[in-house]
Formats: sequence, structure tokens, C-alpha cells
Amino acid sequence: MKLQGKRAVVTGSSQGLGLAIARQLLADGASGLICARSAADLAAAHADLNAAYPGRVFAAPCDIAQEAAVEALATSATSLLGGVDILVCNAGVYGPKAPSTPSIGGPGYTLCR
Repeated sequence: MKLQGKRAVVTGSSQGLGLAIARQLLADGASGLICARSAADLAAAHADLNAAYPGRVFAAPCDIAQEAAVEALATSATSLLGGVDILVCNAGVYGPKAPSTPSIGGPGYTLCR
């Protein structure tokens, strides 16, 4: 178990690649905190992982697009795991965070036709 004693947080880990990464980290001896936006999907993933690795995996819902949720996740990781040695940032934020082109016709603009 090459990761014995290591503590991992994997975002976007209720399914797909994130779940596979979490599973492998646990198989290699790490303990872990999985997180995802969907509480229902997360609960199912946690039940599956906890059956195989009892007492070594925790789950916390988290929408990484929300700063307060990320801060709460960090607090949970410290509380549940005692710290973090491995962070896998697998979750994504979809869509642009700001307009991709400037708005035309707003304050300071004159439309010419």
C-alpha cells in the first residue's frame, strides 16, 4: 500500500473519472474525501466506496463554483482527515464566467447604424 497514511480529496468524484481516481487512491492505501454537486449521486458513490474501504472514505457535497462551498470543503477535509496530502481537481465549472465579448450599446458606447 504505497499511499498508506496519505489523505486525499477528489472533486467531481460521484461518477466517471473522479470516482475511478478515488477508488484507486483508496486501493493504494489512502483515506479520502469525495465531493460532488449532486448529493444523491455522491451518497451512492460513498456507499459503494465505503463498502470496499470501510471507514476510510468520507463524502461532502460541494459545488466548486461557490467559494463558500469550497471553504466548507477545506474545513471538512481538515476535520475528517486531519489534513490533505493529495488534491485531485477533477470537477469542472461549465460555461463562461464572464461575457466572451463586450456588451455593445451599454454606458459609454454609441451605436451607429
